[in-house]
Amino acid sequence: MLSAAAAAALAASLGLFAPTAAHAAPAAVAAASCGDSYVVGSNGLVDDNTGQFSWSYGYVQLWYSGDCGTNWAVVVTNMGVSELSAEVDRSDGADAWSWCYSSPCVSLSLYSPTLPDAAYGAVWSGGVEYSGFWAQPGY
Repeated sequence: MLSAAAAAALAASLGLFAPTAAHAAPAAVAAASCGDSYVVGSNGLVDDNTGQFSWSYGYVQLWYSGDCGTNWAVVVTNMGVSELSAEVDRSDGADAWSWCYSSPCVSLSLYSPTLPDAAYGAVWSGGVEYSGFWAQPGY
């Protein structure tokens, strides 16, 4: 489990697209009432036309708050964006999502203190769809 700061440091050390404070703030704001929030996992996006994977397109993250037992998804991109979607899915089929017109896009939260969860994200930019997925083991 990486904190947002650790994920940014790792991405920077690898020369990848790194989250900025501006990107991290909305997720922090979304969980401010719960506290104890952290990034469970992250993954880059795939150009759905070519199959090319790159962190430079952006990324999807699964966040968790131990205080509230909730998960949510965050999708971030630095491309010119038409639309974004962020979705968190619980392994029993429950889900919560948001549709956005700017980055970052933060899904609604989903109560899930014990079941494995997954984060999905999509970005539509310049007529191309980019998508990403990250799941906890056992999802």
